[in-house]
Amino acid sequence: SLWKAFYTMLPQLSRNKLHLEIGRVMKAKLRPSKGDCINEDSKRGPLQHITIIHSSVPEMDKNGFFVDRYLCSTVDQLNRGKDLMTDVGEIVELLMMNIKAAELSASDCSWKSALQYLEQITPMLQSDTHWACRYELCLMVNTMHAEINLSLCNFEATKSTVEIILRHGKSIDDTYDAYLLYMRSINSQKRTPDALSIASGVLNKLGVEANWLHQGESA
Repeated sequence: SLWKAFYTMLPQLSRNKLHLEIGRVMKAKLRPSKGDCINEDSKRGPLQHITIIHSSVPEMDKNGFFVDRYLCSTVDQLNRGKDLMTDVGEIVELLMMNIKAAELSASDCSWKSALQYLEQITPMLQSDTHWACRYELCLMVNTMHAEINLSLCNFEATKSTVEIILRHGKSIDDTYDAYLLYMRSINSQKRTPDALSIASGVLNKLGVEANWLHQGESA
């Protein structure tokens, strides 16, 4: 097609600029519903912590699925031009939109798509600096990252992300889900003794005597 021929002739920088402008035009047709906002301060869990963004186009509001697909398509365009962004507010907004796109994909069990969105932002949200200033957000996103990798049987990636959570987690309450994911990962690899050992350690941290786990393991 004429469009494809035109696109293939563009240098990479021009392609990125084009995707960024398309994404911005698409984003302009999105607006938070009344009382909603896109922010990084909520402590609610995945699939709730960012409200669904509704379209300003009335026809699209009648079909939530269409709105969700439109949001994901918008994020796809912005991601391809994100290296050209200089405004901090726009960068943070895209970060939050990637989380929402990942959540929407995960809710449809589209694990690979969800992981692709998270991979756009996890390098940033796994750094010590961001853990220090955006703790709740980093905890939530990295836990989601580990869970989606586990769903895809990416056991090494699950372990790597869990280790990051355990290193930065402030309490057993914060790291509890990460421990559970790690135990599920190990158990899926038929390493039941290792899973029991981790379970014992977690229970001990919670003040629960768990020696019986080791006894059952050796029985």
